[in-house]
Amino acid sequence: MDDPDLDPLEWSVRKVLPIPKKYFWETGNDNLDLRTRVWHRSVWFLGQALGVAEYCGEVVANLLGINESRYQYVMDSMSEGDWEKARKVNEEREREWAEVRANKEIAEETGVTQDALA
Repeated sequence: MDDPDLDPLEWSVRKVLPIPKKYFWETGNDNLDLRTRVWHRSVWFLGQALGVAEYCGEVVANLLGINESRYQYVMDSMSEGDWEKARKVNEEREREWAEVRANKEIAEETGVTQDALA
């Protein structure tokens, strides 16, 4: 159950129904009843089907542009100078937010309002 490669479908099934951690073809154990073999094959097939559905969904999302940023067309047309300006603006905003957070922490520690620190 702690296997990071376990797909969500198989994980859900393993929570409800006890099945071996390995499929019968991985262990080489051919002395299993037909019901267990069919169960293993069905879980494997449904896992494969889920993988195909995820892949198709990703292709459709990429075609529709859902996986991109809302402003991807703006970023695609920015020059290197524009990117440098954007970085500077971002750094300035981050410094301002860090200052606001620091003032808020000081105000909480001392028990005064933030307006009193300004």
